[in-house]
Amino acid sequence: MKKMDKCCLCGAADKKMTRDHIPPEGFFPIPLPKNLITVPCCEECHKPLSLEDEAFRIWASSVHGASPAGKWILQNKVFGSSFKRSPKLYENVKKFIGIQKLNSLGQTLNVPTISIPTERANRFLIRLTKGLLAHFYPDYDYSLDQFIVRVPLPTREHLIKVQEITKISF
Repeated sequence: MKKMDKCCLCGAADKKMTRDHIPPEGFFPIPLPKNLITVPCCEECHKPLSLEDEAFRIWASSVHGASPAGKWILQNKVFGSSFKRSPKLYENVKKFIGIQKLNSLGQTLNVPTISIPTERANRFLIRLTKGLLAHFYPDYDYSLDQFIVRVPLPTREHLIKVQEITKISF
């Protein structure tokens, strides 16, 4: 069986198939690039992905120092579309906005944050990984492999990088 006949997420070959954009189309400003990657995905796996995409897009585009494309996405696709279309989404996101104390170099700084539930971020990252592997290595079936997302604890070097990137002095 050819890889393209199987869902890149669950490995099913006997279900109705769709094409899934990896990364999702919503992660790009308009005009969309003409060379977006798509991979086979069964309808059962594909249907719930739009909510995951939207949550991750909000989180990823909300970073301090976002690129011009990230700022465009936040302004036009999050504030200009997602929240207007779904007040319930906005109310849900508000639960994940807050202030976190960041301690470094003997100083404490209150940093505004927006978080995403770990399990939701993990599902998105694993899907993205499986999709990219399916696209770039089509002869190997990654659909049933197990993936684990690991986030290292911040080190002094990480905090210094955050300081450099955000221009926040401690």
